[in-house]
Amino acid sequence: MALVSLPGYDDNLFAHGIKKEDYQKLIADKNLPMFDRAIAGTYPPGSTVKPMVATAALQQGTISENTVITDRGVLVIPNQYNPSVAYNFYGWKRSGLGPMNVKSAIAESSDIFFYVVAGGHPSSQVPGLGAEKLAEYYRKFNLGRVTGIDLQGEKPGLVPDPDWKAKYFHNDPIMSKWYLGDTYHIGIGQGDLLVTPLQVALWTATIANDGVGYKPRILDKVLDQSGNTVFQTQPEVIINNLADKKNIEIVQAGMRQTIVAGTGRQLATLPISSAGKTGTSQFDGSDPKKTHAWFTAYAPYEDPQIAITVLVEAGGEGNVVSVPVVKQALQWWAENRYNKATPAR
Repeated sequence: MALVSLPGYDDNLFAHGIKKEDYQKLIADKNLPMFDRAIAGTYPPGSTVKPMVATAALQQGTISENTVITDRGVLVIPNQYNPSVAYNFYGWKRSGLGPMNVKSAIAESSDIFFYVVAGGHPSSQVPGLGAEKLAEYYRKFNLGRVTGIDLQGEKPGLVPDPDWKAKYFHNDPIMSKWYLGDTYHIGIGQGDLLVTPLQVALWTATIANDGVGYKPRILDKVLDQSGNTVFQTQPEVIINNLADKKNIEIVQAGMRQTIVAGTGRQLATLPISSAGKTGTSQFDGSDPKKTHAWFTAYAPYEDPQIAITVLVEAGGEGNVVSVPVVKQALQWWAENRYNKATPAR
């Protein structure tokens, strides 16, 4: 329905041939107004990946709907070569979120739950998916390759795995190794995992659509001078056979719980139902407080018609910065497409 990349520029400047000084001004702008962030910007997706990880874990039998993992705010991992050295992996809430099942872990965005689901932990009976299986499911969701949208310049992003790391750091015997921490990081959308906003919107729509994802298109049809259709795009499935419907429905319910009782509660007052997932991703290793703000959602929950993803670069926390943008857009959509202007009771 729409792709928006801000800051932008006035494309009327190009209509009759852009002046040299105007073009130089655009390409010299440090805010990169000609860079299409929606399809070419690649970013760590943060916790927006958790519905995908949950889908993989449920389908692989790593967890069930009733599996409980207690989020105490930190996981301690001993060094595999020197047990006297330990590493702390913190959740976003240092005091912990308490016992979590898959739905509440999505809704409350429990890092600890998804660390364990991704890589396992000695204190848990959950075996963990492992890096290869995580990467496999990310690629099933079309990460690491372009969606094929009919625009130039789309980027594929990156799905890291042990083989990629060994090749990328082949001259460094330490950096080339894959560690449990690497698995933890990609399990919550951090580390070397990179996606475009369009890819996030696609996997959101795929989950909303019971595991079927369609190639995104800008062009609908081409008409001749008489108004006759000479070309019509056809729906093209590019994601399918992800998981059993019952498992995807559990993930959908977790995304709905995000709105009802989780990190996306601001959307609960909309006149239509919705489901979604927040994300806050670190991008500067020297300053972990610098984060991108994500929120991705679909609506109505019972009969999905629209998926929407908002990224605010270096914007802070997704639930604070991006959720209000999604809310405003869905409010307009509800009023102008569903004729619903008052909150549902």
